[in-house]
Amino acid sequence: MFEFGERFDRSFRTQSYNAFLQDQWRVASNFALNYGVRYEVNTAPVEVHNWLMNYYPALGGLVQGDRTAIFDPYGNPLGDAPSRVPRAGFKTDRNNVSPRFGFAWDPFRHGKTVLRGGYAIVYDQQPLEPSVNMLLNPPYVEQWFSYYPWFDLGDSFPPGFPSFDGFVGDPNRDGVFSFWFEQPYSIAARDLGTRTTYVHQMHFGLEQQLGNRAMFEVAYAGSLGRKLPRLRDISVCTPASFVALYT
Repeated sequence: MFEFGERFDRSFRTQSYNAFLQDQWRVASNFALNYGVRYEVNTAPVEVHNWLMNYYPALGGLVQGDRTAIFDPYGNPLGDAPSRVPRAGFKTDRNNVSPRFGFAWDPFRHGKTVLRGGYAIVYDQQPLEPSVNMLLNPPYVEQWFSYYPWFDLGDSFPPGFPSFDGFVGDPNRDGVFSFWFEQPYSIAARDLGTRTTYVHQMHFGLEQQLGNRAMFEVAYAGSLGRKLPRLRDISVCTPASFVALYT
């Protein structure tokens, strides 16, 4: 169950700025070279009301964007960060310089054989989904889990989970006597060191005219990704940690 605090409307905003220079140089009658450079900035997605709460392992808690106060998952203050945290949970990467070049070469100067090649670094925009997942972080959204009376977690889970034989609470005040626990069990976070994903793209090929109606072509095209995002669990809930929390 989710319990929504204050307002839940959210609006995300990100911006992209791009500029490039490109030129072509015919080095010789049988050799042409294309080259250029591109620069782009894809800003880190922010929530316009500044309501994103990110978890920082180094600080040991949740901090609202552009603030310093640190809170645990239940809203209890833990102290203050040495400086304001980024609004998006990470800073915009402004190092996105993308060189690129290509060439075409007719080695025999008869217009029937051509060698072509090219290389470029291509940057991606910051994905929005990981930031949207942060909407479920406390305190604006509190997550509760429940099970009904006389149901033992040990019936379904490995040994070590505790048993409860009494009424714990009913946050909805609806008279349904089930066990409710305030437990933000799926806090999402963006890595403070997030950088823009980019890909090395390369191509090399040979084209050969065969007679007047056919052509033979062989080519290699490759790509190599860097700084690719991944999802990982940085705080695994084990039976031992569960028991320690509720006993």
